[in-house]
Amino acid sequence: MPHPSKPLNPERGLPEWFGAELRHHRRRAGLSQDDLGQRVHFSGDLIGKIEKADRTCSLALAEDLDRVLETDGVLARAWRLVEAQADSHSAEPDRHPRSPIKASNIIESRGMLERDDRTASEKGLPVLRREILSVALNWGATVLLAPITPAVTALVDALGGGSLDETRRPVDLVNLSIRLVRVKNLMQASAFDHATGLLPALLRDLEATANHVHESENQHLRMLTADAHQVTATVLLKQGDPASAALAVNRSIDAAISSEDPLTIATAFRTASHTLLRTNRSTMATDLAASHAANLDPYPATPDRLSTQGSLLLKAAVAAATGDQRSAAESYLDAAADTADRLGVDGNYCWTGFGPTNVELHRLHVALELGDLDQATAEARRINADRIALPDRKARYAVDAAAAYAGTGRFEDALESLWLAESTAPQETRTIKSVPETMKTVHRSGSDRIRSDASALAERLEQPA
Repeated sequence: MPHPSKPLNPERGLPEWFGAELRHHRRRAGLSQDDLGQRVHFSGDLIGKIEKADRTCSLALAEDLDRVLETDGVLARAWRLVEAQADSHSAEPDRHPRSPIKASNIIESRGMLERDDRTASEKGLPVLRREILSVALNWGATVLLAPITPAVTALVDALGGGSLDETRRPVDLVNLSIRLVRVKNLMQASAFDHATGLLPALLRDLEATANHVHESENQHLRMLTADAHQVTATVLLKQGDPASAALAVNRSIDAAISSEDPLTIATAFRTASHTLLRTNRSTMATDLAASHAANLDPYPATPDRLSTQGSLLLKAAVAAATGDQRSAAESYLDAAADTADRLGVDGNYCWTGFGPTNVELHRLHVALELGDLDQATAEARRINADRIALPDRKARYAVDAAAAYAGTGRFEDALESLWLAESTAPQETRTIKSVPETMKTVHRSGSDRIRSDASALAERLEQPA
């Protein structure tokens, strides 16, 4: 009499999730463990142990399993995530206790959008909320306070929602959508001040509209609300207010989960990861981004899904590099490169700017984070800046290239790159924390002419936008 299959728990971690994915695809193909083992030249017992996360899988075996099960590379991509997480965790026992946050405990890795009666508490969200809210309460210990402008104050007031005008009328969702698109365009054009000025009214109008939409429009409204708060968090991080950004992230997560839209959920958690990274929580940021990248694997490989997943993998790579997890960072970059190859274009689906060139930009940034200046210089010289369509991305490339050139004694190249950043997106350039240090290096070690030019550039960057 055959024994019943052991129940799998994909929420325990990425190895368990990998095993559950393998079992799902094996059963879908109508194969037993022995049948599958024979086709990949391994024992059925090994297949069973991999499914139960009792044994690890090699990349070569994952690729063979993908071929036999016709999964379009799902298991090979999942293997890279499992391998990267294993590397990250094994390298950190002496740094600090492992974060209790696991994205697989926040949104389940399979069927995460099925409607059910579980509360946010049962889904593990309070764990993440406590960490996000701790940013709001304790961020000053690790992040320097930037001057808060009247525009930022107005945005924070709107975020609080306490002073909502009860006479404010609900707004058509098309109107709200158009305004949100405008704000996103301004962000990618590095017009942060303009975007900051538009967001308070948008947030208030979304709140005023919340109780006045038809049931059929509820999902759209929640998606708009999640996206608007995600953009608000990004603006506040750039404007030097991570405490308020954390509150915006919390609102974005609430709205995203209630929308039950996978890409909206993934985008909200990508911003949460970015906020954690900006407040020195690299391990938590890595886990969050990597797990939510894995969560998207079961969905159709549309350009929107691939772009959102790729941007999460890149966020995980940067977070891992910031935490000095070299192998993990490289694994996430490779997984992102695979995703970009599948996408095949340098696009801007879901406002991600994701594509092969975007992966190249992150290879440069990761090399800098890991202190590989020669590698960073080689990456910088390899990239064709003319292929970078978005002003904010081009400015960030130029700033990273400048840091690499300054670190390897190429002060003329460094200064030219800083000029490119300033001319392309001055507001973006002013927000990047590495710029002052690069300027100091150029001014300290360059020739008299270079020092003079660097001083003039520094004065321009210190001026209000």
